[in-house]
Amino acid sequence: MNVVLMPRLGQIAVDQVLDDLGDEMDLASSFVMLRQIPGAMSYAASGGSPVDKAALADIRSLIIEAAEANGFPKRVSIRDRARFDGDLAIRLGEHDLVRPPEALRDDVWAFLAAVVAPDVVRWRFGKSARERYHGGVRNTFQRLWMRAWSLDRGPEAEDRWGLIRDLTEDAFVQIVERPSIGGDPRIARAFAEGWVRMSEKAGRGAMEAIMRRAVIAFRLRNQIQVLSALDDDQLGLSVDRAFERARQSLESESSSTNRRTEEQTKTSIGVPSDSKQKGSGKFSRIRTLFGRSEPSKIETNGREEQASAPAETDQSATDDKSEDDAEDVSHISESLANRLDEFFDEVASDSKN
Repeated sequence: MNVVLMPRLGQIAVDQVLDDLGDEMDLASSFVMLRQIPGAMSYAASGGSPVDKAALADIRSLIIEAAEANGFPKRVSIRDRARFDGDLAIRLGEHDLVRPPEALRDDVWAFLAAVVAPDVVRWRFGKSARERYHGGVRNTFQRLWMRAWSLDRGPEAEDRWGLIRDLTEDAFVQIVERPSIGGDPRIARAFAEGWVRMSEKAGRGAMEAIMRRAVIAFRLRNQIQVLSALDDDQLGLSVDRAFERARQSLESESSSTNRRTEEQTKTSIGVPSDSKQKGSGKFSRIRTLFGRSEPSKIETNGREEQASAPAETDQSATDDKSEDDAEDVSHISESLANRLDEFFDEVASDSKN
């Protein structure tokens, strides 16, 4: 089998090409300029045949067709640009020429962005976004191919590219730009499928916060358990558990925030809050450290009187601020303690199994 080698372009050469192109985006001049820079464009030295011009023209046509279907070269809305991303990701995923190992090279995608279709890059991201030409997860075309490569359900699937259409931009970033997740297509697909299931339960509007927290929990778990060794059902359960715990923790924090707001409102109108009426509890020691203990008492002429701070002074304002800070610290500590309890319970359970 003959291996087709794609041209490679380093970061310095990309910048020189962009400087030469200028505002006119004369595509012919970029090829001329490349011939004037010794060693600017290279190929792998491992054998194979360099790609021919007809194949590069085919790739450009593929990119242009997806762009024109979504308004290129006119100015378009954010929704049109997002639809272009989805369309081109699918086209790149189905194209026979764009395949590993060449497609895993950053400098290959730098060539495609800076030389083959720089006009589409500028249309998609504007004039100043140079990182969209350089290779890597920010490259205009590489990021789309990575989505297709990671989230392809396979040619035999009923809805092969459903995940490309269903996920949001934030979800793509959280999956594809995390090597521990996006670097393994099986784990990436499992996480994307879990995102879809949770979005049906919690709503797409809540998924950004849930996703970020679930990713952290999932990556932490991957440090103590080789998740790639799990079978599909176990992997799916692990993903669902990460999403569910993220959702529950966010709901718990929201409820705690509402309670604190209610207490602060009561305090501002002169109604004693429940937390001030209770001098003890699970976190009374933390409240004591931050000024939340019961007021000190002073012995005066044989009787006890509560010490009171002078009204409307700078010290009073400082005490109020310390009181608010104490509530925040108490809340954070309680949330952290609960999460640590869950984490160690889970580790203990796994070790028993």
